[in-house]
This record gives sequence, structure tokens and C-alpha cells, in this order.
Amino acid sequence: MKAKLPEYGLYVVVTEEFANGKKHSEILPALLDAGVKLIQLREKNLSKRELHEVAQYYRKETLKYKSCFIMNDHLDIAISVDADGIHLGQDDFPFEQVSRIWPDHILGISTHGIDEVRKAVSCNPGYINIGPIFKTNTKKHINGPVGVDLLKRALKETDTHITVMGGIKQENMEILLEAGARILAVVTSVLSSDNIYESAYKMQNGIESFWKTKIKQE
Repeated sequence: MKAKLPEYGLYVVVTEEFANGKKHSEILPALLDAGVKLIQLREKNLSKRELHEVAQYYRKETLKYKSCFIMNDHLDIAISVDADGIHLGQDDFPFEQVSRIWPDHILGISTHGIDEVRKAVSCNPGYINIGPIFKTNTKKHINGPVGVDLLKRALKETDTHITVMGGIKQENMEILLEAGARILAVVTSVLSSDNIYESAYKMQNGIESFWKTKIKQE
């Protein structure tokens, strides 16, 4: 059975480039033990064969923990390892074709403005990612941070799941949660920390606690 997108929680995008020498064999177990239920594999510097091997490892381990495994960019590898979904940027494989080629799987789309959000909504994705919310050094963006206002605007315009990314850390999570963000995507705030398990656990637990309390109050 396919894992579903969690209602709320931490979304860790994994690449060894920002993990201070840690390998996937160290990173993934720490994330899964910390309770992370949404993990994306994003490696830009591996051969197809190497990436496929890593993806197989991620698929096998995430299934054990019933965590959702998203493959970045490579639709062929996502299909081959039977990932739960794929994440695509604005210049990647055409969004419109994914549902036809690979139905019943999660499609995540990166957006950086309200027009891109609206276009993504028309493709009926599993989720739309908005970013960079804050300043970040993990990606080279033509434009600066889009800010929290874009998140608020998108939440008013669509019921599609929204994830946020870019410069998110433990100390600025609350402003996003208060604005309505349910899934917070991170890279360096977890991967570059001295203790991946501890950092992931604190952020995951913080998000869960906020939304469980909020839902109970409602």
C-alpha cells in the first residue's frame, strides 16, 4: 500500500552535499528513527546507476517505517523503485504528463510565485511547494525569498496541500505554523547539524505538537 502525504510534519530533502560528510547510510536511519514521515531523495552529482541504487535503499527502508518516499526529478527511477511520488521543478519533466504516465502517485511541484502556484493547481498535484520562504544557500534562485505572504495567499486560493521550503529553522518555524503551514521542508537545518536525529526529532515534534493542539482547540 502506498504511503500517503502526512497531514502535517517535517519534510526532509536529502543530499549528501550538505550533510558534512555523512552518508545516506547514516542520514536515513536517523531521520526514520526521529519519526520523519516525508523524505525526498535529491542528488545532483550521481550517475543514474548510482542514484538508482541509493533510491532502492531509500524505498526499502521507508517502507519499513511507513514513511512517504519522494524522488526528486527522475521519473524513470521513481517508477523503477516504486517510490510514493516525485518532486519536480519548473524546468523539469512536464507536470501535465506525470499523472497520465504515473497515476495514483504523489506529484509535488516547486513554485516561486502566485502565477506558478495557480498553474500547478491546474495539474491536480499531491502538493505544491512554495519557496524559498526565507533566505537560503542551498539553491541559486534568480529572485530573493518569497516570504510568508505568498504562503498565506496560496492557502486562501487552493485546498491543495502546501509545503514550504527555504531557510526554515527551529527558531523561525512558529511564524510559518501560525500562518497555516502544515508541512515544513528542510535541508541544512537537519542535515548539516551535528546530530541529525536530534535536530529532526525536535522539528518534527514541534510541528506535530503545534497542529495537534490547534486541531484539538478547533
